[in-house]
Amino acid sequence: MKSFFLSLVAIAHAQASVVSLPAGMSWANLAWGFENGGSDSTQNAAMVLLDPDNVSTSDIANYKAAGKTVLCYLSVGTIEKFRQDYKDNQAGWDAVLLGKMADWDETWIDIRKADAVLPLLGKRLDKLQAKGCQGVEPDNIDCYGNEDCWKNMNGITSGDQVQGVQVSFLRRVADAAHNRNMAIVIKNAVSIVPDLSDTFDGAVSENCLQFNECDVFQKYIVGKGKAHFAVEYGGNSASCNKAYPGMVMKYCASNSDRNLCSASVKQWKQCPSNYSAKPTTTSPTKFPTSAPTSKPTTKPMSVPTVSPTKKPTTKPTSAPSVQPTAAPVSECGDCTNCYYGPTNACFVGLTPEQCATAPVLTWCGN
Repeated sequence: MKSFFLSLVAIAHAQASVVSLPAGMSWANLAWGFENGGSDSTQNAAMVLLDPDNVSTSDIANYKAAGKTVLCYLSVGTIEKFRQDYKDNQAGWDAVLLGKMADWDETWIDIRKADAVLPLLGKRLDKLQAKGCQGVEPDNIDCYGNEDCWKNMNGITSGDQVQGVQVSFLRRVADAAHNRNMAIVIKNAVSIVPDLSDTFDGAVSENCLQFNECDVFQKYIVGKGKAHFAVEYGGNSASCNKAYPGMVMKYCASNSDRNLCSASVKQWKQCPSNYSAKPTTTSPTKFPTSAPTSKPTTKPMSVPTVSPTKKPTTKPTSAPSVQPTAAPVSECGDCTNCYYGPTNACFVGLTPEQCATAPVLTWCGN
C-alpha cells in the first residue's frame, strides 16, 4: 500500500510540472508546412514548435532561456524511415508496421499492437525529453480515418472498428508523455477530440475552417481553457475573420493538394490577435548536458524577426444572442473586456456577445 501511494505521489508531481498551454497562447511553427520543414517568426511567440532532428540541444535551450515553451514534432502513428530512432530499433519497428501512407513517404504503425509499440515510442520520448523538449505534437493519430491504414489490418472492414482502439492507444501515449513531465497536444483527429479533450493539453489543427471542424476545438479545447494552434493551407487574411476567440491561427498560400505551403511563400502568416493572453509555464528541473545520438536531416531555416502588427478590423460573422452577466470588479482585476480566469488572461477588443461564446469567459466591460 505504501509503494502504491508513493507511485501516485510521483505521478502527481510529474503531472504538476507539465507546462501549461492556455487558450490564446501565441506560437511559431518551425516544424512543418513547407517542403523542407517550417518557417515562421518567433519574435512574439510564447510557444515554439520544432522538428527535434533539425535543431540542437543548445537551440532548444536558447528558446527556453528566452521564456518560450518548446514543443517537438513526433509522428506517433507512422514511421519515417530516415529518422535515426527507426534505424536504432529497426527490427522492433518492422514488426509493428502496416502499409505505406498514400501521400507521404511514411509507413503506418499498427496501433492494435500497443504493448509492442509503446516501449519503442517511450525511447523516442526519452530522446525528446533529454534534448529539452517540454511537450510533443503527435502526428498521424487518425488511422481510423485513413483507408491506407485500417485496410491493412486483417479482419477490419471499416475505420469505425478502429476508432475505439485509437482512443485507448492515445490515452496510453498521453500518459507516457505526462509521466516524463511533457505536455501533449492532439493533432487533427476531430472525431475523437471529445473523447480525449480531458487527456490532452491542447490541440493543433490543419484546415479546420476548410472542413468546418473548428467548432469542435472551440467547444472541447478552448472551452476548457486549452490552446488551439491552427493552420489553414490555401488561406488568406480573410480567413482570419472566421477565427473564434482563443483560436490562434496561421495561414499560407498553397498550390498543392498536399498539406504544403507554396514555394513562393517565405513563412507562415499570423492572423492578427484580438486577445492578450498571459501564459504560465514551468521548465523541467533537470537539463541535459549532452545531445541525443540522432542527427538532423536538414538545417533549420532562418527565422524572420518581424511579426504582424495589424489589428483586426472585422468581427466574427455570427455571435450568440446570450448576453454575459457582468462580473464583480474584484474578479476582473485589471481586465476591462473579456476575462479568462484559469490563466488570468484578458481578451481585448471583443463584444459582450463574443465573450459569451464559452462558459469559461467572463464579461468585465461596461
